Amino acid sequence: MMAEISIVISVYNVKAEYFRQCMQSVLAQSFEDYEVIIVDDGSTNGVEKLCDRYADGDRRVQVIHQENRGVSEARNIGTERAAGKWIIYLDPDDWWENHTLGRLIRTLKERDPDVLVFSYYDNYEEDGTQYARSCWRTPHPLYTEADKKLMRNMQVGLMDESRRKLTGYFGSACMQISRLEFIRKNQLKFQSDLRKSEDMIYDLQLLEKVEKLGILDMAFYHYRHHPASACNRYTPDIEEIMESTIRALEGFCAEKDEEYGQALQYFMAKYYVDILRLKYFHKANPNRRGERLREWRKFLNRPYGSDKMKHTDIRILYGKRKIMAVFLFISFKIRSYSILRAVYKIYYAVKKE
Repeated sequence: MMAEISIVISVYNVKAEYFRQCMQSVLAQSFEDYEVIIVDDGSTNGVEKLCDRYADGDRRVQVIHQENRGVSEARNIGTERAAGKWIIYLDPDDWWENHTLGRLIRTLKERDPDVLVFSYYDNYEEDGTQYARSCWRTPHPLYTEADKKLMRNMQVGLMDESRRKLTGYFGSACMQISRLEFIRKNQLKFQSDLRKSEDMIYDLQLLEKVEKLGILDMAFYHYRHHPASACNRYTPDIEEIMESTIRALEGFCAEKDEEYGQALQYFMAKYYVDILRLKYFHKANPNRRGERLREWRKFLNRPYGSDKMKHTDIRILYGKRKIMAVFLFISFKIRSYSILRAVYKIYYAVKKE
């Protein structure tokens, strides 16, 4: 008999303790009519055996083992296997509130959207703090049905957070549940050649296709922040990763208006700060200062990504995110690595206070 909800979890070398908490939150759900599709994406740290133990212990859980092909391809494989009416994604180092599926199903039956967006908790591992986030920048009803104007804002807001009406909609495929028939009819898939922001590209395409989207302003998803996450670890090839993402965004925005183009410029500036954070100024970078400086200068002369940033309107950017404008000005106008590093250190020292 077909399950009501298909839960797809892509697993790759996640810490066993994180994955246990993730799976415990799934198996503790008050709503029990679901299937779990775990896609082990070539794990080698022993968590692949833990996946099998969960499948052996509960008939609702199945495991697909494959060679490492990335989270996008793993999710696509899980989606192909799914047999539920609804589909939802969960990352293996995060977890849910125990009433998540029950409350979502109740809203889906009452409102019948094709996609239902919900909110989340930020959980910071370093100090143990937790913050419940609202979907909205300003107060709204518990449930809202999005019109075309709002869905346009959601698209633009994925690239430019300063324009968001939904502050909680930042480009995570895990904070929504979708009708599986809608996903398949519109051939929505995660772009497997992307290693960063693949969820955002997916959400942009989803928003192009969806006719009825609901927003439930309740936090269910616990988003774990930890130093070893993909968002924080040293990434020596971040420039290539960034360029692939920007190409995908340019393709999406090619026939859109100026608002989308300006949002893309903002996104590129934000990504440049990520390049500095995840490579040049990352504490795990093994290169000496001279080598970092040479690599940075090469990056500034790259024919693609950096050239796009060069032409960002710094005056417009300064009104939204001053520090990004300052970083771009120092990089492309002054071209001083020493000043850039000094400003970067001051910025993050103040940010942590």
